[in-house]
Amino acid sequence: MVIVSESILSWKQMCGDLCGISQPTACGAIHTITEVFAGRLRDHIRLPSTHQEAIDAMTWFFDYGGFPGVVAAVDGTHILIANPGGNSSEVYRNVFSINVQVAAGINLKIVDIVARRPGSFNDATIFEGSGLHMAFEEGRIEGHLLGDSEYPCLPFLFTPLPPQNARTEPEIRYNLHHEKSLNAAKHLFGLWKRRFRCLKSGLEYKPYFVVAIICATAVLYNISREVNEPMPDDEFPWVEEVHQPLSPSPDHANRVDHHFREDFISCLSLAVMLNPPVRTYRITSPLEVLLDKKQLFSVQADAVKRDYLDFVLKQEVIDYLK
Repeated sequence: MVIVSESILSWKQMCGDLCGISQPTACGAIHTITEVFAGRLRDHIRLPSTHQEAIDAMTWFFDYGGFPGVVAAVDGTHILIANPGGNSSEVYRNVFSINVQVAAGINLKIVDIVARRPGSFNDATIFEGSGLHMAFEEGRIEGHLLGDSEYPCLPFLFTPLPPQNARTEPEIRYNLHHEKSLNAAKHLFGLWKRRFRCLKSGLEYKPYFVVAIICATAVLYNISREVNEPMPDDEFPWVEEVHQPLSPSPDHANRVDHHFREDFISCLSLAVMLNPPVRTYRITSPLEVLLDKKQLFSVQADAVKRDYLDFVLKQEVIDYLK
């Protein structure tokens, strides 16, 4: 069923050859399959809701990219659509697409998705109005998020340091492991669009049905990850999606609450980094005071900062984090 669903959703005009059904039948099946799987979105796409699930996600992300305390990586990707026409086309500007926000979680599964904004919306705007932002802001989710420079830096969302500002060894290492861990989202997009090539080539439907197809393919993608469904063989040479360097974001985007990111960088001591629980490390206990805007430079954290500055350049630390 999963294989047939993937085939129909990806190549409706080839279904006669692949599945032995006509194109009209395939079109009808698309609507039925889409409604069924999109309706199961909450069953298969969800953020870590328990402490153990958060710990598992943090451990997986640390093993994947070396960044501690992360439960998801958020990014956006554009799904091309046909010109919707009428007054609606104005909101798409020069690009007819849906800007889909996805949070990548453990095992490259989709743990959150927003697929209702036209391509003219930027990533930060979509995130600020999303349930993902609200869930982390209200403290309902343990751990941190990672995002690229298009997103604002927040207490729960870590973004990369501007390259020109990453001068010290800890700052360079922060950017390195941030990039490695954030690549989980890029990797997810590549796998998702490879399995459902209609997402790569574009969807020639009305926007409301495009959103339903995106959600249905997201559910099917997660099911395929859960059951370890092998990727389909390529009939043509496959070229992974190329993610071009992002344009510089507005200055204010990385100034918002940037002190949380700086405190996180400066508070990872040698003892913490060489301890297995580093995979689930968060700013807690005495370091939690750093999240209080009234006590950003608390004396309680001085010992940790000194310890970190004294030992961070030791070779065993560098070797451990490679």
